[in-house]
Amino acid sequence: PATASTTTSADNHDEEDEPPKNEFKQVVEEDAVYSKKCKVFVKKDGNFVDKGVGTLYLKPIESSGKTQLIVRADTNLGNILVNLILSSAIPSQRMGKTNVMMVCLPTPEVDKPTSMLLRVKTSEEADELLENIDKYKK
Repeated sequence: PATASTTTSADNHDEEDEPPKNEFKQVVEEDAVYSKKCKVFVKKDGNFVDKGVGTLYLKPIESSGKTQLIVRADTNLGNILVNLILSSAIPSQRMGKTNVMMVCLPTPEVDKPTSMLLRVKTSEEADELLENIDKYKK
């Protein structure tokens, strides 16, 4: 019996050497008019707290003509880090080299407007992100 199990494990040897692949299927918002990878920070008790890395999507809302801003975490679940409707009442501006700051309700359960930073890799990307956010505010 001992030899039988040794043989079996030798046969499976190749498969076991294969490291587990750490792949995730990104949750993509198909109808987005703009998307950008960014890191989200939300101000809490006077400090910015890292909410995570994700992909920001700007999506038109058919019924209202408004645009939704969603940031989905880059994980298998694609948790929503930010979910808001853009409006001209939401201040947005460049801050620092690679951040766009917005004062908003980052998610529906937040009860009062708070500062949120969307951080991208380059200042060009930050300019582009702000331009797109401003373009879709109504």
